[in-house]
Amino acid sequence: MKKLCLKIILLFMSFALIYSPAQAEAKGSGNPCLSQSAVQLKGDLRKLWTDHVIWTRNYIVSATEGLEDQQKVLKGY
Repeated sequence: MKKLCLKIILLFMSFALIYSPAQAEAKGSGNPCLSQSAVQLKGDLRKLWTDHVIWTRNYIVSATEGLEDQQKVLKGY
């Protein structure tokens, strides 16, 4: 049951990375001119989200499988 829940969580996280309403909205806005700070913010937020997803996935795998690195992953390496 735990493995099924883990697979479902990872599936939803994958869809969240692939599609975001903000991307769809930006593509259809017709305004290609963005400030440098807006581009930088978008890149920073994307990196933050990606790091969060990777860390969360690593912890879920370590916790559900009882791996030895669970405490190391929890501390953030």
